[in-house]
Amino acid sequence: MCITHANFLTFSWEGWLEFHEAKAFYVVIAASLILGLSLNYIGISPIKALIYSAILYGLPHQF
Repeated sequence: MCITHANFLTFSWEGWLEFHEAKAFYVVIAASLILGLSLNYIGISPIKALIYSAILYGLPHQF
């Protein structure tokens, strides 16, 4: 919810996003939710995935 609120403030949006106005936004949210929930079922620890993603995110910023 914090990211959504930040986007509202950044782009000066008013009101809430209706589905027909922002289908891509809701598709990304739904896909992220499904991917996150499925991590545990396919044997990947969500905490380890967060650590690895933070490491991968930080690598390009060192140079």
